[in-house]
Amino acid sequence: MAESPAQWWSSCEANDGRFGDGHALLLARAQLAVDAFDTARAAELLKALPADLPAPWDAVSELISIRLELRRGDSAELGALEDRCDDLAARLLDTDTATAARALHTLGVIRIRSRRHLEAETALIAALELIDDSPCKGWILDSLGQALMWQSAWREARRTFLRVADLKAARGDAVGQAITLGNLVQLDFNLGNFAAAVEFARRTLELPGLPLLTRMRIRSFLVSGLLESANLKHAQVEAQALQAELNELGDNKHYLAGFSALALARVHTGESGKWLGKAAETLNQPQDKALLEYWRRRIAGADPSASTIMRTSTSWLGDMEKLFASAGVPLEAEVLTRLHVAEQLARTDVLRRIEQLNKALHVAMEMNNPVMVARVDRAYREAAPEEFQKRILERFLGDSSDRDFAPRKESVTSIFCDLVSFTDRFNDLPPEEILDTVGSVYELAVPLFTRFSVQPLQHHGDGLVAMCRGANHEQRAVDFSRALVARIERVNLMRTRGFGESWGMRIRAGVASGDVLIGLLGTQHKLEYLCIGASVNLAARLQGTGSPGCVVISGETAHAIGHKDGRTDVALKGFTKAQSRHELKANPLKPLG
Repeated sequence: MAESPAQWWSSCEANDGRFGDGHALLLARAQLAVDAFDTARAAELLKALPADLPAPWDAVSELISIRLELRRGDSAELGALEDRCDDLAARLLDTDTATAARALHTLGVIRIRSRRHLEAETALIAALELIDDSPCKGWILDSLGQALMWQSAWREARRTFLRVADLKAARGDAVGQAITLGNLVQLDFNLGNFAAAVEFARRTLELPGLPLLTRMRIRSFLVSGLLESANLKHAQVEAQALQAELNELGDNKHYLAGFSALALARVHTGESGKWLGKAAETLNQPQDKALLEYWRRRIAGADPSASTIMRTSTSWLGDMEKLFASAGVPLEAEVLTRLHVAEQLARTDVLRRIEQLNKALHVAMEMNNPVMVARVDRAYREAAPEEFQKRILERFLGDSSDRDFAPRKESVTSIFCDLVSFTDRFNDLPPEEILDTVGSVYELAVPLFTRFSVQPLQHHGDGLVAMCRGANHEQRAVDFSRALVARIERVNLMRTRGFGESWGMRIRAGVASGDVLIGLLGTQHKLEYLCIGASVNLAARLQGTGSPGCVVISGETAHAIGHKDGRTDVALKGFTKAQSRHELKANPLKPLG
């Protein structure tokens, strides 16, 4: 047998033939069969192993079994697989870090599939902390890119995928490279860059030795991208190849078969009932069901056999809203659904139409998806030009345009976040890299604004100014700041440990509570909606005293949230008296919220 699990895993991932013999050889063949999507062969090999494998090979066998079930793609089993994987990783942390790292990676993949991307991030970073310089490192980084993409951190996701593709190409991992390029195809598709998505897909499909499911995934995006580009003729040609691949897959119930069938339903609208039925066999997660039901509604009228699907907008929307709620995350399907309902209400109920557009915009903004926002904007311009102008104004104000913007005093908690060592970075790096990093900080903050009800006020160079108002504003501001710093710390670990970059990405934050003046400042040449006051200045000054990866809170904020540890007093510019401060670490492996 191989000398250790670490050597064994590296040999399997490199497929270099140095697997050992006996049980180690059988396990290696099973893992390679899983990698090749040959689930029947993998199951046969695992069955041939004795039930009482000695440690540490029993844990290796368990992880391969989990990966096999995940590869089969039955979404209904994800919860049970997550529990098994979580337990396995926890059990191995102190005894077998090589298998523990791979178990954490698999756990992250399961959570991505379950749309729990923030939890996936933490599992994947924990895996990255444990992994050695084996091929699995690139796979972990690729999964991190997916977790970032699905949280709308578009810049960092693209940056990650491009670097991972280069790493895999350097290792000669053509299949792994194709999977990463497929992620780039999906990213461009999500952003509405359909020409780029089609080009990436065509290039990727030319790579040799692609597994069947990988080909199907990429070709499904190719077909969908061609449809979105109104290129029906070429979509029909690619649909023929996709249908042949789906036939080759046979009775396999993998969820990618469902997405392939959904793409075919959009091309072959006259047979949509058949293809939608096939898609429904495997798309059983709430977010996938929502997308399926949206397209069922959109294309059902073109197929007489599917006419019974058509129902009133009210009952259909009610059913869809249950799916949206059960998904627990903002969905593209919700934006598309509400736009479709708004279109149907164009002549019958203007007020309900605007209500649906408002809800669609809220979800699109929460997703930080410019394509979805642009679609809602187009519908607004057509339905209610005045409402559209109000919504554009609100993006600049960061607040409702119905609010009275007369200057007023209010007790809030101010937040000031700043990129560490920006001046040195500015002198050493090209402009594109600097802007990408600053842009990534802003994108990584977007889902946290909604989660903690924090209001961004100003992108201040490489920093971010925000405020938290309303009930419990002190605690929410601290939680937001720690969550944002922890997210940036995860990205920093990915950049430095994952890619070996000397320049990572670290921030620190200052938080201070007190009365401020809120209102429009400036002239008609340039207006800004800001808050000014001592607590804003204090937050900025406290931030400057903190260590990278930390949040520094004022004495007043600490008192409000009941935090008493680690108080120090510090003299700050602009303040006549020493100010008390409390420095809090942000743990990148424990997501808040």
